[in-house]
Amino acid sequence: GALWTMAGGSDACKQAVLGAGGAAAVVAAMGRHAADVELQRAGCGALQNMAFGWGLAVHPPWPLAVPVSGSSDARMQAVVDAGGASAVVAAMDGHAADVELQMDGCGALRNMAAGGDACKQAVVDAG
Repeated sequence: GALWTMAGGSDACKQAVLGAGGAAAVVAAMGRHAADVELQRAGCGALQNMAFGWGLAVHPPWPLAVPVSGSSDARMQAVVDAGGASAVVAAMDGHAADVELQMDGCGALRNMAAGGDACKQAVVDAG
C-alpha cells in the first residue's frame, strides 16, 4: 500500500518514511499477518523501496544498477535494524509458491545486501 508507494519516491520520501518508523511498522504488520499473502507482498515491496539506494547506469547491452552515494547505506541499515531481512525471509518461506512475493522478496534482500558489511551479514543470517 501507501508506504510501498511513498518509499518508492525521492530520497527525501524514503527518509521521511524511515524516520517516521515505517520499516518497523511494516515488519510488525508482516509478523502479525503472516498468512495474508497480499500484505506480505506489500511488505516486501515497501521494504524493497525503503532500502533502495541504486542508480541506473546504461551500459549496452543492459542497464546496470550501481550503488549511488548519499544516505542510501543508512537507509539500508535502518531497514535491516528494523528486522527487514528476517521479515522478508519469513514471508518468502511462508508463501513459497507465490511468484510475485518471491520476486519482491528477492529485490528487498538484494537492496538490503547492497549496504555495508553489517547489512550483508544480516541478510545472510536471516537465512
